[in-house]
Amino acid sequence: MEQKKVKKFSHSLFGIILICFLLPFISVSCNGQKCLTLSGRQLITGTTIKYPSGFGYTQEQKIDGEPLALIVFLCATGGLLLSFAKHKSGIIGTTISGVAGLIALLSLKGKLNNDIAREGMGSYFEYLIGYQLMLLCFLLAIGLSIYLIINYKGNEKL
Repeated sequence: MEQKKVKKFSHSLFGIILICFLLPFISVSCNGQKCLTLSGRQLITGTTIKYPSGFGYTQEQKIDGEPLALIVFLCATGGLLLSFAKHKSGIIGTTISGVAGLIALLSLKGKLNNDIAREGMGSYFEYLIGYQLMLLCFLLAIGLSIYLIINYKGNEKL
């Protein structure tokens, strides 16, 4: 496979990761009923949720943004920008962005698991398409970057 074509695939992977921030990321169910679904964007910026509290009243709860979600977003943005670099340093930067993004994404999952488990018993959560696609794209981007580093020819611009 020609390296320029492979490199274009790297642009696409980081672009898909950024689009995944708009997709449903995590769903929380309480006592068998879906309570909350958050997108990656909501994890970055925070959001206010409304839920019934009984007797026709509605309560609001502010959910703060997650710094780890912002780090994942910044790594994906950095990876996308570095994927346009024409030298080996761009490939190395893309690999580093991919690895850092993957570590931040897995750390975010662990933090969310701990936060939700601490909030209450009977809470069930699942990671939705946004998270799953991000994880897959980060893994593919890392693998692709490693492939490009191994097969890099010094005199060729990418």
